Amino acid sequence: MGVKISIPYNIFRGKKMNIGLDAYFWKQVSKPYRRTLFVRPINKLKGSPEHSTIVLPSRINHSDQMNDLWEIISIVKHEKIKLASKHQRWKLARFFLIPLPSKMGDTSTLTELVYAEQIAKDIVSSNIKFHSIGWLVIEYDEVKSKIFLGKKVDKIYQWLLENDESFRNEFNKIIAGKH
Repeated sequence: MGVKISIPYNIFRGKKMNIGLDAYFWKQVSKPYRRTLFVRPINKLKGSPEHSTIVLPSRINHSDQMNDLWEIISIVKHEKIKLASKHQRWKLARFFLIPLPSKMGDTSTLTELVYAEQIAKDIVSSNIKFHSIGWLVIEYDEVKSKIFLGKKVDKIYQWLLENDESFRNEFNKIIAGKH
């Protein structure tokens, strides 16, 4: 069907949480809080990079990822304050009948921030420890420009490919390098 790519994941285990964090694309997103999109349940990961055209190397160690999650919580708090301030200015302008667009900003950004903060908090507050490296094997269909996990489009990587310039640039370099 397409190009099989094995992505390394740092696997963390605990009593209530067993997850993997992408160890290649972790720093390859336009906004740091999008790193929380790279969290996967370990049942999606494999023990080896099965028959892949491209096997990506690890680019970040597990302790740096945990430190980044603490940083994400701080970044999200700051970003939410900025959005709240923007919302207050909008309400004030509306009060004085200053013509503005009917909607205040992009609510999807706030939703993204809230989810990122919750995911980061859940991870850092759980008592998980690094366990090993696992692999997520995706397949890129160059004709359809779609990223698959098994037989279904992988919603996370596909969304990043379509919406995040840093991720898209890195992904395209990988695909171009395979020829």
